Amino acid sequence: MTPSMIARPVWSPEVSQVLEAVASGAVVRLGVVAPGGYGKTTVLREVARAFEDAGASASVVDDAHLLPDAELLSLRSLVERGEENVVVAYRPWPRSRALAALAESLGRARPSLALEPFTREQVRAVLPASARGLVDYVHQQTGGVPRFVQRLAGLTAAELPPEVVASFRADLDWLDADVQKYLLAAEAGAALRLDLLGGLLGVDADAVGDVIEAGRATGLVAADGTLLPVARAAVAALTRADRRIAVRQKLAGLQLRSGGPVLELVRPLVTSGVTVLGCASLDDRGVARYSTSVAGALVAAGMPVAALSPQELARWVGEKVRGS
Repeated sequence: MTPSMIARPVWSPEVSQVLEAVASGAVVRLGVVAPGGYGKTTVLREVARAFEDAGASASVVDDAHLLPDAELLSLRSLVERGEENVVVAYRPWPRSRALAALAESLGRARPSLALEPFTREQVRAVLPASARGLVDYVHQQTGGVPRFVQRLAGLTAAELPPEVVASFRADLDWLDADVQKYLLAAEAGAALRLDLLGGLLGVDADAVGDVIEAGRATGLVAADGTLLPVARAAVAALTRADRRIAVRQKLAGLQLRSGGPVLELVRPLVTSGVTVLGCASLDDRGVARYSTSVAGALVAAGMPVAALSPQELARWVGEKVRGS
């Protein structure tokens, strides 16, 4: 699935307007902002070519969110002078004060160019003829994110082959630990549960918001906050089993303490071969102190549940641990 399998880029009207401005000889000072995989580098390459064709010099900078403050401030000074072409691309996160100041200066010169995912029609336009029967599947799996559309361009059937899933390893491995945990929580269906995310990460609501923004900036997360289907498959397949299990166990414990349902969190643990033990308590007189409906649902999901007194529980856990 090489880039040659993709047809020429499909430009939005906004990108076409920028290219026309460059060709006209106008001074262009522009910020290009989008999550990873949305085509910023491709747009910059075309913009740089347009400047070259017009015989104009320009500072064209990619991945500005990774630059040190000194370089960002230097770029801002260049923008403020208003005499030179400056085009800067960056992700919406991380957003340092220096990057925010640069974005503000660029925005005063021209509204920022916010790249969007491909529509279904754009997906059809860029897929090779051999894959156009899979337009709906590719669009649904990728959310139209151009980089991921490219990775699925060689499909011949509506399924994800191992090599496509494996291509996401580089997207996941460089992420910091909290963002990886957030993506695992999203894979478990907890992407929109700020209370569970706070408990999982051990941080307050503001810090949870920062982690969510960092996760969105990867391009792996859909507009509604859930993982793109292809990203969910990759997170599940490429994350070490012990880390995935640890996150689900933590989420299940937090959910139980809040009185929420845990079946969807527990079921993958059962099916993955992990031994999951459910403990339903009796008091010293043998009276049930648990919800029989919850216990029944857990049993139905494949979790053995024992109703025990405190003394029996201690003995039973000891036997289970020694037996494992």
